[in-house]
Amino acid sequence: MSMMSDEKDYIFPLLFIYRAYGYIVLEEYDKGLKDFIKSSQIKKLNASQNYNMILCQGLKNFELKEFENAISFFGKAAQKQSKKRDPYLLRAMAIVQYTVNKPIKPKTKIQMLKDAKKDLHRALEQSPKDESVLFLRGILNFALHRFYDAISDFERVIEKAEETNAVHYLARGRCYACLSMFKEAITDLSIAINLNKDLLDAYLNRGKCAYLIGDTGLAFMDFQKLIVLEPKNPSVHIYAGNLLMTTGSYEDATKAFTNADNIQKSPLALYQRSRCHVALNNMAEALDDLNKVIEISMTDKVAIQDRECLNALKSCSVLCLGDEEPIEK
Repeated sequence: MSMMSDEKDYIFPLLFIYRAYGYIVLEEYDKGLKDFIKSSQIKKLNASQNYNMILCQGLKNFELKEFENAISFFGKAAQKQSKKRDPYLLRAMAIVQYTVNKPIKPKTKIQMLKDAKKDLHRALEQSPKDESVLFLRGILNFALHRFYDAISDFERVIEKAEETNAVHYLARGRCYACLSMFKEAITDLSIAINLNKDLLDAYLNRGKCAYLIGDTGLAFMDFQKLIVLEPKNPSVHIYAGNLLMTTGSYEDATKAFTNADNIQKSPLALYQRSRCHVALNNMAEALDDLNKVIEISMTDKVAIQDRECLNALKSCSVLCLGDEEPIEK
C-alpha cells in the first residue's frame, strides 16, 4: 500500500502538468493555469514546471489584452530561465502590443520599442537561426526609423528562409522606399507581388514609388489594381486622383476624388477636387468644395487662403468681364 501511495504522489501531479502543457499548445491558457495550480497543491513544482506556469500566466494575460501584467510575468519567466528564447520573445511582443493599444507619450513609446528590441536581441542570442525573431526585430527597426538596420535584418531573413516569402520582400521594399531608394524598392515590391497577387500593401507602396520616379504607367496600373481589390478604401481613390492630376486628366481625377468623398467624408479629397475644378476653370465648383473643406476643418489655413484667392479672382472677373457675382463666404 505504501508503494502504491508513493506512485500516486509521483504520477498524479504529473497528470495535471502534462495536461497543462496540452492546454498551452491548444492556447487554452486558463485551463492550463488551473492544472498547474492543482499540481502545485499536491506537490511543489520543480524549477521547469514553475517556469512554464509563469509563462502560462503571461500568455493568459496577453490573450486578455492585459499587456502590463503579461510583460511582468514574461519578465519573471526570463529571470527563472535566462537561457530560454521564449520569455524574451513574448515580452517583446507584449511590449509592442502595449504601445499599439495604450495611449502613451511618443518618447515613452520609443523607449518601450527600444526595450522590446533589446529583448529580441536576447532571444536571438539564445536562438541565432530563428528567422521569425529576426523578422520581428526588422519590423521594430523599421518602426524606430532605423531603416538600414531593418534592411540588414530582412536580408538575413530572406537568406535563411527555406521558402521565398512575399512579406519579407514587402518589408525590405518599404525600407528602401523610406530611404528614397525607389528603384530598389520597386524591385522588391514587384517580387512580393509576383509571389502574392493579392498583397495590397505591395501595390500601394510600388504605386507610390513609381509615381515619385515619374513612371506614371506603373503607378496607374497599381492604383487601378488597388481599386479592384479594395474599392471601399477612400485612400486608394485619392492616390489615383493625385496621379491623374499629374497627367492632366482633371475630369477623371475629379471623379476619383468624388468616389473617395462618397466612401468617407474627406477634406483632402474635396480640396484636391477643388484644384481640379480650378484647372478646368470651374470656379464656382472649386469655391463650393473649399467651403465644404472649411466647414469640416475650420482651422484649415490653406483652404481659407485659397478661397480668398478664388473670390478675389472672381471679383476681378466681374469687374473686367461683367461675369456673375462672386460667391460669398
